[in-house]
Amino acid sequence: MIDEEKLMEAVMALFQTHFQSYSIYSSSLLKAVAGWLGQQFNAANGTISHRVEGFKAQHIEHITNLPPTIFLMFLKVH
Repeated sequence: MIDEEKLMEAVMALFQTHFQSYSIYSSSLLKAVAGWLGQQFNAANGTISHRVEGFKAQHIEHITNLPPTIFLMFLKVH
């Protein structure tokens, strides 16, 4: 697994060293990193959604055991 903090430090060091007078917003490195992060998010999103749906299916019957005020607070938050 990739250490996100170390990756961020390495990317920032590259930007500071190589692109001092260069806008990072037009950097091909930034675009590559952003593309990779987007792919990682998309790959994880399906797994996360599947796990959330499984959790909801397992615990939906317990929602009636909650006191009414907690249930209403839950609805307002989510």
